[in-house]
Amino acid sequence: MAVVFDMITAAMAEKGLIHKDLADSLGVSQQRVSQILSGRYNVTVRTLSRIAEALDLKLKIELYG
Repeated sequence: MAVVFDMITAAMAEKGLIHKDLADSLGVSQQRVSQILSGRYNVTVRTLSRIAEALDLKLKIELYG
């Protein structure tokens, strides 16, 4: 998941967004965004989807077997 969080952080930086901006878009606290991006909070696919939408990104999930 660290790679995903790094990609989210990079997208935020590219758009000039800070944790508060993303938190406002998601309707969560700035602390929750910090917890998500540091890996201290288990995110759901729905949350990842909402983050991707807020950052104008596409979420792609691949399963390998």
